[in-house]
Formats: sequence, structure tokens, C-alpha cells
Amino acid sequence: MARQRPWLPVGVAVVAAAAVVLLALTWPDADSGEGEETSTESTVDPDLPVAIDSPETGDPADLASLVAASDLVVVATVDEVARGRPVDPTGTASEESALVTLRVEEVLAGEDPGTTVVVEEEGWLGDGRRIAMDGASPTEAGDRAIWFLVDVGEPDAEWLTVGRVGRWVERGGVLSGPLLDIPLAIDIQDRPLDDVVADIRALGP
Repeated sequence: MARQRPWLPVGVAVVAAAAVVLLALTWPDADSGEGEETSTESTVDPDLPVAIDSPETGDPADLASLVAASDLVVVATVDEVARGRPVDPTGTASEESALVTLRVEEVLAGEDPGTTVVVEEEGWLGDGRRIAMDGASPTEAGDRAIWFLVDVGEPDAEWLTVGRVGRWVERGGVLSGPLLDIPLAIDIQDRPLDDVVADIRALGP
């Protein structure tokens, strides 16, 4: 079981609270004359992800702190993204987590977990749209990324990403992650994967 840390994953529970805000912003105003006679037909595009910002947390200050906060750091490719469990801690919003199966290519820190690991992350809103956290694109099959993970020891999903900064996907030859105005995210964003891997290896065991 991972040690408790102030920057542990924001997690899928945060999405429910964010979704409540999203619903409040998009629900018809009762005083506007809209509502009873307004068509209830959905106009959302299920193929368009919903951008949700997570609350500010005590993010690691730099790459060394991010590695230290991780039980496992790997370069891995996504084999599958499957629907996970319902996430509805507030009773007012409905979401599902995503179970992401990774094929491990290289272990950069932590004990070798074997050829595959399963990561649980934000998945879908109740209307079927994917969730895009903090400006990062939703995980897709085939994505190759550096994953900074903590062990939660659950049978269906053994791993979570570290806070808001635990997944960096290689797109167009460089890393893409959350669009956060913090030093760590600014440092990793748009750098070649191999450069960041070299920096992690230079930190030592």
C-alpha cells in the first residue's frame, strides 16, 4: 500500500464534484423562461471530451520529487482502455472510471511489476463523454507515455497516477500532459521522452 502523500492522485472522486459544477453551469435557468417547454433532447457530442480542472494540490516541486512520490515509474504503451466502476460519491452526478491496461516497456523506478499493469483514472461522464483533466487528452489505446504511479493494492486496479502530473504521453515526438502553470509541468511539457527518461535515470536508485 502506498504511503500517504499530500500530492496523491486527485482521483476519480474529484470528477463527481467537478461534474456537479458542470451541470450547474449548463442546466436551464428557471427564471429565464426556459425549462418546461424546452426540448430535453441532448445536444452534447459524445465524441467530444469534457474539459475539467482538478483542484490545486500540493504538486511535486520538480522531477526528483515526482519520482520520489512514485511507487513505480515506467515507460509503457496503452493496450486497452475499458470502463471501470461507477463514481458517484455526492449522489448527484454519475461517472465511470477508466481502467487502463499498460504494456510495460521499461521500468525507470520501483520494482518490476511484470509485463502489464492496470491503472485507474478519470473516464466518462454520465452522458457518455470522456473526461479530459487539466487540459490533457483522455488516454487512448496505443498511447506511449511515462507513467508515475502509486500502488493502491486494489484487485481491479492496482495503480493510480501521482496527483495531476502522473501521466505524460508522447505525441509528435514530445511529451504532452496537463496544462498546468506549475514549474514541474512547464519543465516536462514538450520535451522529448528520451530526454526525460535520461533525467530520471540520472537521479539514481
